[in-house]
Amino acid sequence: MRTWSAANSLQLKRFVGAFRSVGATSEETARTAAELGCATNKVFRYLLEDGVIVAAREGRYYLDDDQADLWIAVHRRRILIGAGIPVAAFVLFIILSLCLT
Repeated sequence: MRTWSAANSLQLKRFVGAFRSVGATSEETARTAAELGCATNKVFRYLLEDGVIVAAREGRYYLDDDQADLWIAVHRRRILIGAGIPVAAFVLFIILSLCLT
């Protein structure tokens, strides 16, 4: 299971923005990571594995716009749920503490 941090989310936004700003959204418009100013780091590899970034010819890549939008929506939902559970547990703890005193 992958851990996903706020820093990873920022890198995701940078990657998606870099691809979209130069129009690298199809095999014909694919660019190298260097041309996009993107490091092929852990986040880049995750996006490649998940089909958000697609490998084209000769070390070039492009963004699958539909997959990127879906991926972002799913991760936003996970972040909201992940943040909501501790808050709900804390509120429940406070309520129970008040009821038992």
